[in-house]
Amino acid sequence: MATGYTVKINGVDVDLDTIFAPKLPGSSAAANVNFKSNNTDLSALFEPITTANQEINFDVNYKKNGTDLRYIFADINFTPTPTLTYTPSPTPSVTVSNSYY
Repeated sequence: MATGYTVKINGVDVDLDTIFAPKLPGSSAAANVNFKSNNTDLSALFEPITTANQEINFDVNYKKNGTDLRYIFADINFTPTPTLTYTPSPTPSVTVSNSYY
């Protein structure tokens, strides 16, 4: 969904939703950046950067406290590293018996 915020790439206006990765379900959001699309802060729409190799290589010229959004949101082409956790449900129980039949 287009945000209404654009940047010129090769002379063409391109919406931020085509350059920043969508927020992954269950991932933490970046702090609010005070740019909104349909009353939703962009931090709720885009995946935050967790390592430097996830950023795009050009400024978008939208800034939060002097920091360009390229340093806050991940490139749409980044590959997320999944965090795997497993919690069995119900919690297994073990009964030890010294009886042999």
